[in-house]
Amino acid sequence: MILCINFYCDDDQQVSWCKYEIVVDSPRDIQAASSSKITSEIPPVVVTAISLKTIFNEKHNANEIVSASVICCHKAKIDIPMLASEWKKPGLLSHFTVVRKLDGGIFPLGFSKVLADRNTKAGPGSTVLSMESSERALLNCLMTELHKLDTDVLVGHNISGFDLDVLLNRAQACRVSSSMWSKLGRLKRSVMPKLFKPNGLRASKGIMSCLSGRLLCDTYICSRDLLKEVSYSLTQLAKTRLNKDRKEVHSHDIPNMFQASESLIELIEYGETDAWLSMELMFHLSVLPLTRQLTNISGNLWGETLQGARALRVEYLLLHAFHSKKYVVPDKRRSYPVKEANVTKRRMSHSADNRVAEELEVEGTNFENEVPDNDHGKGKKGPAYAGGLVLEPKKGLYDKYVLLLDFNSLYPSIIQEYNICFTTIERSSDGIASRLPSSKTPGVLPELLKNLVERRRNVKKLMKSASGLELQELDIRQQALKLTANSMYGCLGFSNSRFYAKPLAELITLQGREILQSTVDLVQHNLNFEVIYGDTDSIMIYSGLDDIAKAKAIAGKVIQEVNKKYRCLEIDLDGVYKRMLLLKKKKYAAVKIQFKDGTPYEVIERKGIDMVRRDWSLLAKELGDFCLTQILSGGSCEDVVESIHNALTKVQDDMRSGQVALEKYVITKTLTKPPEAYTDAKNQPHVMVALRLKQSGHTSGCSAHDTVPYIICNEQGSSSGGGSTGIAQRARHPDELKKDSGKWMIDIEYYLSQQIHPVVSRLCASIQGTSPERLADCLGLDSSRFQSRSTEAADSDPSSSLLFAGNDEERYHSCEPLVLTCPSCSNTLDCPAIFGSLYKASNETTTKVQPPQEPTVNFWHTMRCPKCPEEANVGRLSPAMIANQVRRQAERFVSMYYKGVMMCDDESCKHTTRSVNLRLVGDSERGTVCPNYPRCNGRLVRKYTEADLYKQLSYFCYVLDTERGLQKMELTKRMGMEEELNKVRGVVEAAVSTVEKMRDRCAYGWVQLSNLLFTG
Repeated sequence: MILCINFYCDDDQQVSWCKYEIVVDSPRDIQAASSSKITSEIPPVVVTAISLKTIFNEKHNANEIVSASVICCHKAKIDIPMLASEWKKPGLLSHFTVVRKLDGGIFPLGFSKVLADRNTKAGPGSTVLSMESSERALLNCLMTELHKLDTDVLVGHNISGFDLDVLLNRAQACRVSSSMWSKLGRLKRSVMPKLFKPNGLRASKGIMSCLSGRLLCDTYICSRDLLKEVSYSLTQLAKTRLNKDRKEVHSHDIPNMFQASESLIELIEYGETDAWLSMELMFHLSVLPLTRQLTNISGNLWGETLQGARALRVEYLLLHAFHSKKYVVPDKRRSYPVKEANVTKRRMSHSADNRVAEELEVEGTNFENEVPDNDHGKGKKGPAYAGGLVLEPKKGLYDKYVLLLDFNSLYPSIIQEYNICFTTIERSSDGIASRLPSSKTPGVLPELLKNLVERRRNVKKLMKSASGLELQELDIRQQALKLTANSMYGCLGFSNSRFYAKPLAELITLQGREILQSTVDLVQHNLNFEVIYGDTDSIMIYSGLDDIAKAKAIAGKVIQEVNKKYRCLEIDLDGVYKRMLLLKKKKYAAVKIQFKDGTPYEVIERKGIDMVRRDWSLLAKELGDFCLTQILSGGSCEDVVESIHNALTKVQDDMRSGQVALEKYVITKTLTKPPEAYTDAKNQPHVMVALRLKQSGHTSGCSAHDTVPYIICNEQGSSSGGGSTGIAQRARHPDELKKDSGKWMIDIEYYLSQQIHPVVSRLCASIQGTSPERLADCLGLDSSRFQSRSTEAADSDPSSSLLFAGNDEERYHSCEPLVLTCPSCSNTLDCPAIFGSLYKASNETTTKVQPPQEPTVNFWHTMRCPKCPEEANVGRLSPAMIANQVRRQAERFVSMYYKGVMMCDDESCKHTTRSVNLRLVGDSERGTVCPNYPRCNGRLVRKYTEADLYKQLSYFCYVLDTERGLQKMELTKRMGMEEELNKVRGVVEAAVSTVEKMRDRCAYGWVQLSNLLFTG
């Protein structure tokens, strides 16, 4: 923005480092330029990227700077994206590096000559490489050069969280004069502000105050906001976004690089490369044009937008809107009341300077954790109201076209559709908004959203006829408008927002649930199409057709019927899937049909499944990807199963023979807070690795929001699985493993059982011809540990095994046996079913075949313990004894049920607890969220269900039954069996009566007709 300033005078005091200063008496004398001639050409800015290389001083517990590299682009555009060919033009770029010798050391032999040659090669009067004798001299040189550049934008990767903090702390520690360190910004300062450690991603208020007059662009923060990556390290982003390899240098390796001039030059080049990559990433993501547009729309400070302050942008947008209509806006909410209370206590005994600093500290935390998609700290709370409606999916593999229909910007559209606003909703004294507004006068929120939507629509119309730079500029503008409109609803439900309004947010989500449910009812009941899944703002319809044109016709009919019900809400076709594997809520994979220049092509889309999560190794992801490709290939079931089995067998052979690369075992996980702040660090592998990295002086991979790579290992000579040593204690950084390869070896069994098997078994759950046991066999694992009764069975009907089993053995195969104890010798024996054992014995007698009988089979003939001598009543069980022992065992299972032990349904977690977790996440029912969230996205289910209890009691009835089996026999054979059963019936009659009464008291076995019938 260009300013027109009237009635000013020159300033003689020079309170800044600017070349020219003026004084204005009134803010009314400063106005935005309105002339199109003045504003048509936006001047370029100076952008400077900086990279520091540090060593860790264990004595002082501080990072010390050994070199600083700077790359400067002297004419960067801020209105449109810049191509690499533009900003890399000769004459636009300059660079320099300053390096100092280590304390008590000297520069390596020949380095001075190399330095002189480089400066000579750069041209007369140019200094691209400087060497200094101390850290203080290095800092003075760096500040002087930065002052000469007079940069507008300072760029770096994690510059907010590390580089600036180190730079200013070292300036303070080395007693660099204020006339030097204040040149980092444009405002002259005499006192260093309080340098609190950055809390979260953003730079602290103290650091930002030192940069007054300059913008700070942290590519780490920007990439987290704009991209979705496994890791946001510079190495990862350079590889995935810039297609370049970056060499990582650890601080503990740097002292050794001062031993020779060649290695020291390498260190300098690494620093220059890091600065270059930071700047290249900034241009690649079009950070400056996009954040400028976002700032222009919201009317906040550009520096805040660059720091990822999404909630603050929306806050300023609403402040301007309400202020223009003469409304009094709410006071700014204080976040983290506990911390505020602590600050209040400290103020009682602190000086005035400390009070100011503490106020800055508290204010700096207001929007640190505003992006829930990226940051899942344990202290965060989800919304205290129901979210979007998520339908129970009809799981399985669909081999005909599936249609995905999606409401465009559902929540912003609901605000416009129902005129929901602070100014239109009537709330009761307790703040509850019970009904939709009746006012026809548009509220501020709907009007503001309408304006944003119309502006974006107009920009997209212009894009159709635009090209080249104009098209790029318009695309940036429409992206900014879209991001702003979609963020609007979030401020209502964000508890740290000035405009936090839970009743409004709750009303909006309630309308969203009702809209989705009414849409599903219309599609299923009126149009007679099958809805297989729905989530918040979208539904999936199974067409049952192989013809894509006919499938799209179904979508057109649904769109027409739904859209005519609403004024602002619009549903549209968002995707056509040729095949789909629907696993569970928010988890599916499908072959999506896309078009390029009118030609269709297929891509595999994954949502929520294990391969897209960060906490799985590359090996597990690759195998899962292979299985998914096979399942969605359209091949026969037999061929698919065979190829998966063969692949698993080959992989486990390669793993055991050491033919798999080390990188494929790497698991990555993000630190949500500093590693030392974790109370359960001993149970979290990535935290233990981060703590070791920090102790050894590393600066990356050991701070809040860093992504930590690790590998699960065993010590040489220890058994697989680490024995009693936990997984967290056996986690090692890849670099640690490379250095101590003789001490540690990869835990193959862990990766087979906890990484590969869970991923593959979940994908293959709906595929006939395989099972968890068969997959375990292919991986060389003990198949008995992976019985078919997996956690997925908890999601299906628990009574299915009772209703649909082919025979009694299959029906009760998972039940625990009825165990009777001898009163004489205390021997225990598993009792077989009475009818089965007697029938077997009678058949053997009839055929005159007398094989050696098992002692337990013969028990019901003798009623004696098979291990006791046959003397008088020794070892004999009386009817009362049998009844009492049966009762005790039945009561044990009833007690087990009422303990209420819950287990996570995620195979890789299996967390068990009796505590009730009241947290709400998404559409989860209260009490079902795994306590390990967000590390685990599983749900808590009963470890021992009502179905398990009913089946166990039914099994005891089956074992003791003397009536039901007779009814299945032919009349000719029934007489002989009746005589045998009569001998036993009197003995077990009391036990049968006891267990049947307990089973019949079980509500699970009864249908309450009153619950099925509606009486008006």
